[in-house]
Amino acid sequence: MNVQIPNGPFFVPPYKLLNGGVDFLGLRQANLELMGACLPGINNVTRYIRAFSVLSWIHWKFYKLVSASGQKQASSQLLREFCERAEILFTWGHVLMAPARLPGSNARSPAERPEDTVPLTFTAWKRTPETRLMAPVQYGPASKVLGGLGFLEQLEGGFLRTCGEGVRLAEVLEQNLASRPGAHLLGLGAAVGTEEDARGLLPGWNVFEPTEEERAAFRRAFFDERTVGDHSAKGRRSATLALARWVLSWAKKPLTQDELRKAMVYARLPGLTPLAVPTQLVQARTRWAVMQVRQAQRLAHESLLVWLEQRLEAGARETDSLVSSALEALKTELSEEVRSLTVAELARRLVPTVSTLEELHERALTDDAACAFKSIERVEEALRQRRDTLVVQALQGLFLCARSAELLGADPEAESSMGSGGSERISLKYWRELVTRCEAMTTREFLLFLFEAMVLSQHFAVAANRFDGNTQRLRVTIEEDGLTLLAKDEWRPRLTADRLATALSLAVDCGLVGRNDEGYEAL
Repeated sequence: MNVQIPNGPFFVPPYKLLNGGVDFLGLRQANLELMGACLPGINNVTRYIRAFSVLSWIHWKFYKLVSASGQKQASSQLLREFCERAEILFTWGHVLMAPARLPGSNARSPAERPEDTVPLTFTAWKRTPETRLMAPVQYGPASKVLGGLGFLEQLEGGFLRTCGEGVRLAEVLEQNLASRPGAHLLGLGAAVGTEEDARGLLPGWNVFEPTEEERAAFRRAFFDERTVGDHSAKGRRSATLALARWVLSWAKKPLTQDELRKAMVYARLPGLTPLAVPTQLVQARTRWAVMQVRQAQRLAHESLLVWLEQRLEAGARETDSLVSSALEALKTELSEEVRSLTVAELARRLVPTVSTLEELHERALTDDAACAFKSIERVEEALRQRRDTLVVQALQGLFLCARSAELLGADPEAESSMGSGGSERISLKYWRELVTRCEAMTTREFLLFLFEAMVLSQHFAVAANRFDGNTQRLRVTIEEDGLTLLAKDEWRPRLTADRLATALSLAVDCGLVGRNDEGYEAL
């Protein structure tokens, strides 16, 4: 190979810094693990029973078609063609007549006129693999036996076999589709179709109209009250769903999702005395409480990085000046000089002093400083308004999480759950122990340690470990003149949804709970 060697000075192309990522402190995975402990087998997009029926039917129907054709061995290409055809028709019908939150709904038909015939392939529709129903970010993981609800079994060569309640889902869907206009397209080989075909098939697999047989089959896979209390995935999922149903059974009116989420932690409803949690649901409540406290901890911790970036944008370059700004914000909020206060004294000013977890929960209903959910709201509001008090709200949230973790630690189930993430991802347990070790520090010393070791160094380590040679996650760096902001865009941390929305959607779909315009209710 001949290489042209420059014979003089030359200009290189301008360096383009590619920033990316959403998890700049590496805390997200611990939250996902805790969500998986509470509601395993689903994710934040699995909203409709019918989508599981369609996936089960696709692989069940493909096997039937291949067997009927006399082929001894099916090809992966033939399976892909069949999957793409079915999924395009499925999504197309909903886009035309019954808009739903389905993968691929943003794809536009290549047809110029309604009567045009178009290829039923992802290539023609410019759909990416990530919009497949079986994609890892869609319904795929939740459909499988391993880690999901048990409708599809993984085979060699990338093939899947419909199993368990998935067979019943597939059989019922086949009955719905067999006589529909457009059903002739649901065979093997390449195919083209029209809007009329998609419209004709829609009533057979409309996600808003699952049959009673589908609802019953899905319910058997999704929830089993007899498993509540065991440590299987189905047992833990059923326990969380049973906790939600129990809370709804005590409510005098339908509850919104946020009201239900809180009541599952506090076992209290507005205006009512504390509810006696059934023994078999105590562990589910504990897991749920740990996960919600972790949600508050992660948001508060990430918000500290946002606040630091805002101060760097305003001209700060040294951690000492960052600490001074934080002390000034605390002084304004608390109306007293705080730099010489110990960490223990500062925590007592920011978080109510209580001795038991139930006392904290009782206090949370009337005192926002004791409520993890209100802490999240305050941090989110400060983020939206770009307030200097963001650092105060974040610190208050972190101290509240440490106190909650101390009280939760009396329960072995909670103590185990709070270790999720370890020191690398600043687990709740690690954070609690860190605050305890730092109690004798002055507030100034603690803030310096927090900013340098738990925010900046944490960020540097995560960015370095995840650098792939192209996109990097460094938002802040250290240059000759001090800390320097690299990121051009402002970061807005957001809570990762805790799966409650999709769990409730599926629970309504299969008849476990009811829903009306006001919220969710017991059936």
